[in-house]
Amino acid sequence: MGYESIRILVVDDEEHIRIALSRILSRLGCEVLLAEDGEESLSILKDTRVDLVLLDLKMPGIDGMDVLRTIKEEIDPHILVIIITGFATLEIAVESMKQGAYDFIPKSFDKEHILLVVKRALDNILLIQEKERLDKERKDALLDLITEKSRLKTILEVLPNGVLVTNNNREVVLINNTIRKHFSISDSVPLGLDISYYITHDKVLDFILFGIEEEGDISCEFKINDDLYLLIKKNSIFSEDQKLLGYVVISMDITPLKKLDQLKSEFVARVSHELRGSLSTIHEQIALVLQDLIEDPEFSADKRILEKAKQRTRGLTELIEKLLDLSRIESGKVYVDIKDIYMEEFLSSRFEDWKDQAELKKQHMVLELNTQGDFTIKADPRALNILFNNLVNNAIKYTPEGGKIYISTYKQGDMGIVAVKDTGIGISKQEQDKIFNRFYRVKDDSTKDISGTGLGLAIAKGIVDDLGGDIGVISEKNKGSTFLVKLPLVG
Repeated sequence: MGYESIRILVVDDEEHIRIALSRILSRLGCEVLLAEDGEESLSILKDTRVDLVLLDLKMPGIDGMDVLRTIKEEIDPHILVIIITGFATLEIAVESMKQGAYDFIPKSFDKEHILLVVKRALDNILLIQEKERLDKERKDALLDLITEKSRLKTILEVLPNGVLVTNNNREVVLINNTIRKHFSISDSVPLGLDISYYITHDKVLDFILFGIEEEGDISCEFKINDDLYLLIKKNSIFSEDQKLLGYVVISMDITPLKKLDQLKSEFVARVSHELRGSLSTIHEQIALVLQDLIEDPEFSADKRILEKAKQRTRGLTELIEKLLDLSRIESGKVYVDIKDIYMEEFLSSRFEDWKDQAELKKQHMVLELNTQGDFTIKADPRALNILFNNLVNNAIKYTPEGGKIYISTYKQGDMGIVAVKDTGIGISKQEQDKIFNRFYRVKDDSTKDISGTGLGLAIAKGIVDDLGGDIGVISEKNKGSTFLVKLPLVG
């Protein structure tokens, strides 16, 4: 069967890419439509049947991610979307997959790569069309059940992702070869056994089984081994009367994207390390020059210039330190010395340093330990240092002189909670959902004179997530903030 019945839409704001893709795809016999931006693409999609969309993410006006979301939520969730972008990072790829993208192609691409990915998508479309046709035939002509199972198996085996289906007793009723390869499941393991016989990776199994009766699509990344990273998606299947029928698990190989992200992190770490040494030297030299000029009124103008230069070098050094922290976290270097940590003891050992920093701004800092020594977690002390240094330093930074900062602990079920409360400038409701994003900073009159990188809270959230915990904020503008860190207790 050829591809003549398939219609492809290419969406890219660069004309030469649209033309190049049109020439490549036309050779497959498909009908190719072109759109130069998100608005034009949505107009075409609303008026014309399209089977496959090649979508650029970075475009003026409506960007690619919004177009993808609109296709899946408002136009037709069955349209396959292949993302093409010059900003190929693991975060973008995973977010695209979560929004329903079929595949991901980084720029610059070659003809063979494009044809490989597109042909795979076209074959999938033909298989789906064939399945729909066969379904209609089965309903009309009552096709033999054995033949139907054979066809379904054929479709499953050509899918690029792993698929596993269970009934409501957790017994596996369907599995394809891709997921067998992902989890090294022997062909000799028959259907009908409990899912734990197939998925032996403890963390993946816990993810699949925990809250599996919940509706909705949930996904999570896992490192299976040094050469395999998977994005696992799970979903519960319900009948029209909301009776649980079974579960679907899908596994996607994201190893190339993960390794690309690791290379990026290694590059950032190397460059940051080199820059840190040079900036530290410049900062010290400026400080020495300022010391010499401190009592000489003749050089007051020069002093102001040098003070600004000193502040800039301090800000750049802080940014580099944050980038290095991110690199250490992503490479796992802060999760090497995992051991039992008594949080009261840990916080007490750091408290005097934090208190000294607060006193420089004439702030009053209090430590309140309310768990009677029964707050023990498993973590690497280096990760906890980075986590709470960021939270406490933020509290000091965003609290005016004479303000108060409280660090307290308590328990809630099987979670231990550390609260960092301040009487600072606070965060508006509109900003609270964004403050944990990388490089995001609240910008208003109250923060214009406060330096920062926008990375501290993103780093803190990354560590808390890796520790299996949760972080949130309770805040009101001009009335202070309370950051709550929930961490799982040992046992």
